Amino acid sequence: MNAVLSERGAASGALEIRPLTDALGAEIFGVDLREPLSAALTARIRAAFNKYGVIFFRDQPLAPQQFIDFTRSIGEPAPSTAMPAVPGFAPLHVIQKEEPDQNWVIGGSWHTDQSFRAIPVMGTILIAREVPESGGDTLFIDMTRAFATLSEDLKRT
Repeated sequence: MNAVLSERGAASGALEIRPLTDALGAEIFGVDLREPLSAALTARIRAAFNKYGVIFFRDQPLAPQQFIDFTRSIGEPAPSTAMPAVPGFAPLHVIQKEEPDQNWVIGGSWHTDQSFRAIPVMGTILIAREVPESGGDTLFIDMTRAFATLSEDLKRT
């Protein structure tokens, strides 16, 4: 596991970036996403996203407008065309099971969010409000790394 990266300057203390694996993902601590982010802090978060591909912020009780504000600090939202917006909060969408016995999962197969767009989105920002005690996992893969590890013949194919 890589060392924890730390930087002073977040309003709530030191910004910590903890890589989760050697390949993909990091957790970010020491930032309150309910507060406006400085340009320097936003740059650090974007750099972490670019480096680790997936970043996680734990225990961030964001209200809808705070979530939108955080999203806009990272980039311009590109609302989904596949589901209705949250009333009064147009860039937001809720992904949830409508019925307790619903046996299909939204996005339940490998996919890349919004990849059909002429200009694909930079990423997807999610908040998990209710999660099961087990299962319900969202899995991530680093396709750049997967491609890089292919043989040259397979890359050409």
